[in-house]
Amino acid sequence: DIEEMVLCRGCADVVLIANVLHDFEHPLRALGSIKKMLKPGGVLADLDWKKEPRQSHGPPLNIRLNQEEATALLNQAGFAVFGSHLSGPFHYLLLARTSP
Repeated sequence: DIEEMVLCRGCADVVLIANVLHDFEHPLRALGSIKKMLKPGGVLADLDWKKEPRQSHGPPLNIRLNQEEATALLNQAGFAVFGSHLSGPFHYLLLARTSP
């Protein structure tokens, strides 16, 4: 349960989460756990589904987060988003650093 689990403190340069941000029951708690695992200045890479109705697979559209919603959530959790990229036809990638 990532919302409560911290595998290590300040040990990771990068944490990748893929296709899960929309699934967390308490996303701010989950992001807080991830933040604790990152070294100062560490990077969170969030690969997630685009919120587009024409996609034929993936989670339901109503639970997906678009890039702006995910960015706002990361900012609220104390991350600073420094990169936003499209990653193929179905995904986007957000890159965020821990705030000093």
